[in-house]
Amino acid sequence: MTESRFESLHVTAKESFDISLHSRPQSGFSWELVQVGDNEKSHGQIVQLVHMTWISQPGYQGALQVFHFSALERGAAKLVFSYKRSWETVALKQATYQVTVH
Repeated sequence: MTESRFESLHVTAKESFDISLHSRPQSGFSWELVQVGDNEKSHGQIVQLVHMTWISQPGYQGALQVFHFSALERGAAKLVFSYKRSWETVALKQATYQVTVH
């Protein structure tokens, strides 16, 4: 069974924002952005993934996976992340973010 979570974010157009997720890369698990779906869109893309970085966490046997995005224009977009091993087809967890850009 896949564990799911949902969060809403409100960001300002033309600014950047981050989504940080705990992962355990040493055991093969990591987060993958599997969907960038714009719910309302007049033209163009509303949010764009710029890059992803890893931050090690002392005292924790894992890392923080930070996805850096740019809010390009006003509207709403859904970002869906899956937490799984690259060789597996079923995700252990799923995280969905509803992003509203003002």
